[in-house]
Amino acid sequence: MRKNSLSIHMAIVVVLAASSLSAEVLYHVTDLGTIGGQWSTAYSINNAGQIVGEGEPDPNLYPPSHKWHAALFDPTGDGNNIDLIPRDYSEGTAYSINAPGQIAGLVGEPWDDARAMLFDPTGDGNNIDLGTPDEWTSYALSINDAGQIVGWSSFLDISPPFNSLRYATLFDSTGDGNNVDLGTLGGKSSNAYSINNRGQIVGEASTASGSERATLFDPTGEGNNINLGTLPAGGESQASSINDLGQIAGQADDSSGRQRAALFDPNGSGNNIDLGTIAGGGDSWANSINNAGQIVGGAVDGAGNWCAALFDPTGSAANANLNDVIAAVPAWHLQEALCINDSGWIVGLGRNSDNVRRAFLLTPVSSYDATLTLNVEPSDVGIDSTVPPPGEHKYLIGRAVDLQAQLFMACPAVYHFDHWEGDVIDPNLSLTTVIMDEDKIVTAVFVAPEPVCGDECHPILQGDLNGDCYINFTDFVLYSDMWMSCTHPDCD
Repeated sequence: MRKNSLSIHMAIVVVLAASSLSAEVLYHVTDLGTIGGQWSTAYSINNAGQIVGEGEPDPNLYPPSHKWHAALFDPTGDGNNIDLIPRDYSEGTAYSINAPGQIAGLVGEPWDDARAMLFDPTGDGNNIDLGTPDEWTSYALSINDAGQIVGWSSFLDISPPFNSLRYATLFDSTGDGNNVDLGTLGGKSSNAYSINNRGQIVGEASTASGSERATLFDPTGEGNNINLGTLPAGGESQASSINDLGQIAGQADDSSGRQRAALFDPNGSGNNIDLGTIAGGGDSWANSINNAGQIVGGAVDGAGNWCAALFDPTGSAANANLNDVIAAVPAWHLQEALCINDSGWIVGLGRNSDNVRRAFLLTPVSSYDATLTLNVEPSDVGIDSTVPPPGEHKYLIGRAVDLQAQLFMACPAVYHFDHWEGDVIDPNLSLTTVIMDEDKIVTAVFVAPEPVCGDECHPILQGDLNGDCYINFTDFVLYSDMWMSCTHPDCD
């Protein structure tokens, strides 16, 4: 259920886009911090809320060659993160954590001398090298609760043009090197991205024609792999995640060549579901599926920005851009969701309010998380004086709530809005906003000027020719003075 993203170590440049103030907030955002440097990414979360990924190490402690280190993140966001890389390695990434807290990943320079690794979660460096001497590089990308680990290993092709070839691998978790080559679909390369608790393994493999297809691997290594196909008239595909029910999520090309998040038919019969994209979006991809069938990944919006996404598994395209369901403040742009656990907690990478790439944790909010107590002053101002009316109101944490104060008549008094007291955006505007990031008490203060002729409770009537709020002989005199006056054109 945990995979490496297509965005591994890819630089992503986005324009920050604040979430709509009117959007319903469904998730809290936690900045998971770093391990001493500036940036970080979270790749995996287990059901206990333990989170792993990578981050920039402290530049005051490590030379420039140490670009990123594997990390175990503090889910509270308090920054008690653990650097999992010993000093004799310059780089490393933790891609997956299982229920017992075992962590799989790699150390070394990706695409060069990387070695699959089972990390010591204490950070003391008692890591287990999962590779073999004849491998060029190896990646450990997913570990299930039984400690089975999958990923890929690369070897040098001894035939021209002597390229590096990858093979999906089931690693020997003892480090003794009894790794299993999971084979291909008749081609030369394959990658395993996810293993579930039933030992089912998915990824991608090349066919004899050279195209890459989503694959359900034979864990024995005997090659009885299943080509999961692609979308109708599509090209290539990749299976990124498999849950314990055998549901498989990933991405596939559609008939136009666009990449689409997909839910694959595990039988290989081709009844795959195009999960679509976000509103106004283009390419999309699925990174993780939990045991509730919730699917997360990413999509490209209309402006070309990467956006974290929650996909509708039915394929009816009721997908959510996760940036639209978080609080407007502090400002975040969530770029990609990389893993979702069975509680619906989501981790990934984004840009925080300082426009710094950071690992994030999204946790679902409860239906009613914050109380707004709305008062009016003086207290005899009626319930029609504000919208919402005075009293207690429940809102989702982070919700931006519009407040409206309006003229209230309790004749002979007329109450006019004066100002707001409390934590509102602008206390002097009758229409303002309060951000419900916690319980709030807000008071609308009204003033009632001395009653005067002509105000809302003492209007000037039609026959009151002198506007003194009396219809009397003075008005009759004025009327008499105008008797037989004519302003019609016939009188010209």
